[in-house]
Amino acid sequence: MECENQRSAKVYSESSETSNLAVSNYLAENLIQIYPNPAKEVVNFSRKNIQNVSIFNAAGQKLNLDFQVGKPMQISHLEKGIYVLNIIQNKKTITKKLIVK
Repeated sequence: MECENQRSAKVYSESSETSNLAVSNYLAENLIQIYPNPAKEVVNFSRKNIQNVSIFNAAGQKLNLDFQVGKPMQISHLEKGIYVLNIIQNKKTITKKLIVK
């Protein structure tokens, strides 16, 4: 016979692997800096081992970009506004916000 006062509880937990991944992503994002930000003509990266960079406008459209490893990124052709950079380094994608003035 079931007791009407009995309650069941569900327990949810995160695996440590998920937590470690979140911490490593946070650390990776903080290791790469873009400067100057806001920028007018070029953007520099604090790390030289970046494999690729994609840039998106506020509407989410991917823009044509001539990225060369180890060199500043030319942005003088971009209109004023806020852009999102997806930076690929060591098979990880790091997202940064760029303001063009």
